Amino acid sequence: MLAAPAPKLFTRTHGASARYDQAPQDALFRTVRAALAFAYSIQHFPIASSPKLGIQVGGGGRLSNLSPHEKHAQGALIRLAAEQRLKGLDVALTFAYYGAGEIRSSAIHTVAYEMGVILRNRQLGYELVKRQFSRNGIRKTQELLAREFGLTERQVIKLDHQVANEVDRQRLLTEEKLLTMFVNSGIADSL
Repeated sequence: MLAAPAPKLFTRTHGASARYDQAPQDALFRTVRAALAFAYSIQHFPIASSPKLGIQVGGGGRLSNLSPHEKHAQGALIRLAAEQRLKGLDVALTFAYYGAGEIRSSAIHTVAYEMGVILRNRQLGYELVKRQFSRNGIRKTQELLAREFGLTERQVIKLDHQVANEVDRQRLLTEEKLLTMFVNSGIADSL
């Protein structure tokens, strides 16, 4: 079965002579990360009260020229394009970083499972991955994890750094997969 082509996300205003494969001079967002953060956060607000999100917007504030309905539609199109382009762990990482609620929790479990396979201890992997995605600062300390899993604190710190590095590496790979599409369609300038 053929995959549907990615939707055109932004109407280019560079005139008829602009080539689609050239990066626009004024993308909506400065980075892929900012575009994803916007797309996944805007969906949690009612259209009538869409807040000004602290997102790095490019393009001379073109996003601020959009109505609340257009902002929600733009966010939905960005999410759709990203989710069509990404597969497996990449989708889980995106939801774990930018999602909310049960979907985010499930995505963290998926990422943790993958990391647990690497560590050969799924429960420890889950706890260490959960630390990477903690938004409110409430998480098990390395000292507590060391006691719980019968390791030294130094071993847990080393494993925590390995997991953090692997999660960051996977996040960059995920964002690189979206970069060309986002630049070509005028969504983002860079990673």
